[in-house]
Amino acid sequence: MSKLSLFSNASDLRKQQPKLYNNNFTDCSFAFEFIAMNTSSTFNVSPEFERVTANVGFPDVDSVGILDVPASNFSRLFYIKTNDLEFIRTSGIGLTNTSYGVVGNPALSVTDGVIPFHAYPSNFSYAYSKIRGGYANPTLDLADNTLLYQDYVRYTAKSITGGYALSDIFSNEQALLNGVANMDPLFNFNLSTLLNNASGCENVSANITPSMTHYNFVISCKTLVDNLLADAVNENTNNASSYLRGKQFLADLEIQSKLQEDANYLNVANMSNSGENTSLVNFSGFSTKKYWVIFHPGDVMAIRLNYFPKNGSGNKATNASGNLGGNPINDRSYKIYLNMK
Repeated sequence: MSKLSLFSNASDLRKQQPKLYNNNFTDCSFAFEFIAMNTSSTFNVSPEFERVTANVGFPDVDSVGILDVPASNFSRLFYIKTNDLEFIRTSGIGLTNTSYGVVGNPALSVTDGVIPFHAYPSNFSYAYSKIRGGYANPTLDLADNTLLYQDYVRYTAKSITGGYALSDIFSNEQALLNGVANMDPLFNFNLSTLLNNASGCENVSANITPSMTHYNFVISCKTLVDNLLADAVNENTNNASSYLRGKQFLADLEIQSKLQEDANYLNVANMSNSGENTSLVNFSGFSTKKYWVIFHPGDVMAIRLNYFPKNGSGNKATNASGNLGGNPINDRSYKIYLNMK
């Protein structure tokens, strides 16, 4: 008998059985349900999600900005995978076999991952991030009215002059502003390369240690998932928005699980209807499941961009006439919050 038939018959046995019947699981002439044999017992172990692992975040930055991006671009970036095959252990501590990964690759049977930084039609324009803190020029009329490309050129002016932080000091002001915007493609390329190089970094909790290759990628995925699960645990201990976001994460897992099951049913049914041998059907969809962390409007993910001056950090600006002032220009770092829309 095919696995499809066995699975279907077993599912039907959940219903009330009105008479004696036979089944396909034992070698018997009949089966009956001894209805007096109905008892209960209480399961006394409380379930727990993975403990949240602290993620220290980025080092301090000079400035903070925000940039609107499509949420859909990032919904094939982080994933978890489980084969859901657990066993009772007679000694030691049982460990979850959930694995965490980023993007994935064919060797990991993850082929629908998307690197978001080269999926956007024109890539992300970090130069147009709105600065929210750490202004090079904190004048009130520039607060909440400054884009990153403006801030960086003002910072350059402030560094050279020792205090004057307006870009109009430069005769080639427009070229400097454009120069900041022209850095965006390289930032997108570098971020894409980082993710592409880490696309095979999937690992289970027990093996996620600082000494592993691409540790920062895997621990970031685990931290994200663990915190979303923690947000869904208790409405009374989490604020309303966190709790709702955690519940949404569980709903996203449920939707993906249902889609996988439907796909397997459809695959098996099509094979059965076509006359193929369904006893050879691969049921891996039930034993190995992959779930993406779906991003939604209102979610925010931060990245860190470092802007190096032309002559290197700590050196003076120069032009054809020599040094431009006597003050050094240092690296400037920005934490960019990618605001999902």
